[in-house]
Amino acid sequence: MAASLIDVSSAKMEKVVVEVDFNLTLPELISAGRYDRVRSGVNEKNFPWSTRNQRSVIEILILDFRCAIGSTEVITQLASIDYRPANLRYLLTLGAVHPKQQSKSLIVGLGSVCQTQLDPNEYRGHGE
Repeated sequence: MAASLIDVSSAKMEKVVVEVDFNLTLPELISAGRYDRVRSGVNEKNFPWSTRNQRSVIEILILDFRCAIGSTEVITQLASIDYRPANLRYLLTLGAVHPKQQSKSLIVGLGSVCQTQLDPNEYRGHGE
């Protein structure tokens, strides 16, 4: 395995604590985030979603590597500091609790996998 070219310790880090409500549906969390645009493919069919009567307080670590970096490298770097990629529920909770965070920088969650190919030009919402 090749040596890593990026060191997570040199990344800009911001820790954010949020309470995740597992009882909320995907549309409810999207609505709570008040997004200008949402891809039509972000739905419970493409992102399997289950609800349960539970709440958990979690810490989300937002990393800015200040350079282009691939998904595999990000996941490796997260593992090196005992973190895992955020899933869609966690990112939508972050957006609902801290709506201005998404305007600071691009936030990517690698912990959820879409079940189909999304059209990058297909959105619903205010940005149409």
